[in-house]
Order: sequence, then structure tokens, then C-alpha cells
Amino acid sequence: MGVVYRSTHPRLDIPVAIKVLAEQYSTDVSFRQRFHREAATVAALNHPGIVRVYDFDEDGPVLFIVMEWVDGRSMRSWLDEYGRFSVDVSVDLVQQLLSAVGVAHDFGIVHRDLKPDNILISNRGKTKILDFGISKLIDDKHRLTATGSMVGTPAYMAPEQVKGEEVEKYSDVYSLGMILYELLHGEPPFTGPLPAVLHSQVFDRPRASTAIPSPIMEIIWKATAKDPSQRFQTCEEFSGAFHYMPKPGVAQPPAETMSSDSAVPVQVTEPQVAIPQRTDGPKPPGVCTFVDCGERRGWACAYKDLNGRECKSWWCRRHIQFIERTPFCPRHASVIRALAPTANTIFEIKNRPAVDDRALPLAALVAEDVDKDVTELVRRRYQNRKDVTLARDRTVRQTWSGRNEVAWERSWSALKSQGYLVRIAVRVTTAEPDMVQLLIGNTVVFKEVPNWISRRREGEPPDHADSASPMSRGPGLAGRCPNA
Repeated sequence: MGVVYRSTHPRLDIPVAIKVLAEQYSTDVSFRQRFHREAATVAALNHPGIVRVYDFDEDGPVLFIVMEWVDGRSMRSWLDEYGRFSVDVSVDLVQQLLSAVGVAHDFGIVHRDLKPDNILISNRGKTKILDFGISKLIDDKHRLTATGSMVGTPAYMAPEQVKGEEVEKYSDVYSLGMILYELLHGEPPFTGPLPAVLHSQVFDRPRASTAIPSPIMEIIWKATAKDPSQRFQTCEEFSGAFHYMPKPGVAQPPAETMSSDSAVPVQVTEPQVAIPQRTDGPKPPGVCTFVDCGERRGWACAYKDLNGRECKSWWCRRHIQFIERTPFCPRHASVIRALAPTANTIFEIKNRPAVDDRALPLAALVAEDVDKDVTELVRRRYQNRKDVTLARDRTVRQTWSGRNEVAWERSWSALKSQGYLVRIAVRVTTAEPDMVQLLIGNTVVFKEVPNWISRRREGEPPDHADSASPMSRGPGLAGRCPNA
């Protein structure tokens, strides 16, 4: 759209941003006329969440806009660095955006191209929206010069925008819903080749994510309804929906109890002091599930999946794990820890994997094992590149392998302003829950079962020298990384 320069206002003596529009727009006579008219309208907007327009003019063939200078970074820059935001931060940012966009709608101004790249976040955590009104000018020019053309970013475009229909304020509501999804999940609902993204914008509903609490997912689905009449009709209505979300209850630590199962008799007159012998069969009911532990006092694992199935395995004081005062077995504790950073509390983790799912715990374990090595590898590869930012996703996130196969992965990447230079991910699919995959970009370059799982399958005793990562057995990762 143009180039932005930093300067100082000669009379106000304050830093300003000067956006010089691209030559293709400046040389269009009708565009120049509409530019002055539209810029005057935008300059009348006065809201702390909208970048203020101080002046607009032309210098020969060049059109430029003098705007408020914001000390901060774009939302895209923050997402590239941190991957995603917490629930509280995401809701706060979207609430700010809704307030600003609502004021613009009251003036009859529709943005048409809301996306993280057009949103600045100041050093004080306040959002500022860029390019109000300018997107409409670009849109109008494209409509005059090309049949069926569209202006906007496909990942955030409303269905009516994709189809070339009239764009109204409901289109901005749709875009804000897509932005909220990305803030929480880490990427937009629809990604991939352009035709697939455009098709999904018209026909598909955003898929539920384990990173997004169910009440907020319901809000996103309403904001991104394909029929504009089914969306929030105003930004105020959208914003108000957050105030009516159900609040999670406060967990109280359960008291230690005796198992109600009576398969193992309790000797009260002559207590047994010998440690139970290890067996290859299942533990008796009512006894701590941990191998070689015969304790009956303890807690049942409180894990419950989406289908209502509960773990209820029994664990004693030494082997149970508490998260937010809730008891979990070791495996499900790792599941909760992997998902908890993406939610406000563990009770907001609604899209939990099945009770018997082993893919997520394995992905979390292997990713933690290789975290330092992969981070150091990427850092060394790009240590002399000042324009490159290293990003490490600290949480295991849900993704899809193919169209319908659920998988869990954790990723590391090197980023530039234009996108990924390299992205490395550790992935485990639910279809092959013992198989660890290493991806560079979208290509699987390594796929193997970890040592300790192989030993368990073959009935061998555990070897403490085994690594959680299967990659310790094969060629080094550096040999697989491009230009490493």
C-alpha cells in the first residue's frame, strides 16, 4: 500500500509517521480525488484505539498521510515471537479493538482489512488500528479496474468479501472473530493454499481448538457465522458477550480417602510391612497403580475427556500429582500441563484428548527432551542475521495430519517479517501414538519409535540410558536442517 517514514512535525514538535502511498495509486486522478475526501472523514475519527491522522496532502505526484507515531510493535510481530497469547490478554486486546471499530462504524466507516499486521500494540499494551478508510479506497480502485477482484487478506476475509458482494460493518466483526481465534490458537482457523482458504471462508466453520475455552469458541463461531445476519450486529454486542461467559469454579483439594474397592483385604491386627512383589499382571483394584506400590489410601485421577469418560485410576500420596488442587495420575498430569498455558485455568481446557490417548504425553515428553538442542541449533544457524527472530512455542498444540487425523506438536522457528525461514516441529499423531515425527517445514524428515517404547514392546527391562527422544539413535538433526 505504501512506505512509512518516521519524522518530526515542524510546528507541533512531536514524532509522526508519514505514509507515502504507492505510485500506482498516486497517479490515478479519480483515486486522488477520493483520497482527499476519505482522508478528511478518517481525520475526524477521535478514539485512543485508532491511529490519529494529523494531515494529508500531496507533493507533486506523491500522496502522503501524516499520522500519529506509536511506540510499539505490530500484533503480527508479537504473534511471531510468542506464538499465541493467554485468554486474559487475548480478550483484553479484542475488547480494545471492538471499542475502536465500533466508533468507526458509528461514523459509517468500515475498515475492510482488519488483520494483525494492521494493528499496533503500544509499549503500554494498548491497541492502535491502522489504515481506516484507506482500505476502502484501494477496494474501490480494484473494483473499477478488475472484475471479480477483492481487497483484503484471505485468512481474515468475510464470506461476502470473498464473493465480491457488498462489504458492511458485519465484515469487520467477522475479521475480529478470526483475529481472536489466532490470538488464542496461534494461527488463523484456515491456512494452506489460497483456493483452500477462500473455500473455507465461504463454507467451513472454524474448528474447535484445545487452546480456546468452549465459551470463547462459541463467541468466535457467532462472530464468524457465514450469514451476516447471524453474527453480532454491533461491536458492542460482540464485546458484551464476554461478560456473560460462565466462570470456572474454584477447586478445593479433595481429602485423602481409602479406596472403596475391596478386592485386596486389609489386615488391621497384623499390618503387612513387606513391599509387594512386582508382577506382570494388572494391579489389584483399590491399590496404588504405581509399580511396586501397595498403598490403598490416596486419590482417584480426576481426568475426564470430552466424551465424559473418566480415568479414575488410584494413586497414593507419593505418586499422585496435584494441579490447581486437583488430583491427576502422572500421564494425565502431563496432558494438563501441556494444555494449561493456553487457558486461564485447567477448568477452561475443554477439548481434552481421550482418556486412553498417548499421543499428547509423548509429544510433550520428546519435545522437552530435545528443546535445548533444537533451540541452540536454530540460534547458531541464524546468529549473524539481525533481521531474524527465533521463536519457540512453549506449549504442545493440537494440529491435523492430513484432513481428519488429529496430532499434537511443538515447534521452533526462525522468522522474518515476511514469514518463516525455517520451522521445525516434533509431532505425534493419535493414529500412531508411539511414533515420533520430526518435521522441517511441512516435510516429515524423521519418523521412529523411542528407545524406551521399543524396549517395552519387546519385554526388556528399562534402560536408564535411554533418551525420551528417538532422534538420539539416528543422524543428527543438524544434518537434516537446510543450510545447517
